[in-house]
Amino acid sequence: MKNKKFFYLSASIFLGWLLALLGHSLLEIYFIDKALNQNLIPVNKSLWGENCYLPFYIDILLYLFGLGGGYFWGKYWWQRLYVKNKLNNN
Repeated sequence: MKNKKFFYLSASIFLGWLLALLGHSLLEIYFIDKALNQNLIPVNKSLWGENCYLPFYIDILLYLFGLGGGYFWGKYWWQRLYVKNKLNNN
């Protein structure tokens, strides 16, 4: 059961990270489009060897919320699906 829980939490954390990556992409598209519509050149910041047009703190917060949200989402649904169902079946 511990391996199953570890896999479940790992998968939910990975899903949270993917959702954070999607949110990062959508925000970056919005900021770049907004800058280009105002005839401005977007400022490129190098973050971990990749190009990023968002401020550093927004990038970090998105990934932290994604990873943390995935962890707590996995904990919640683990309790709801496995622990409560196991108690109700006994």
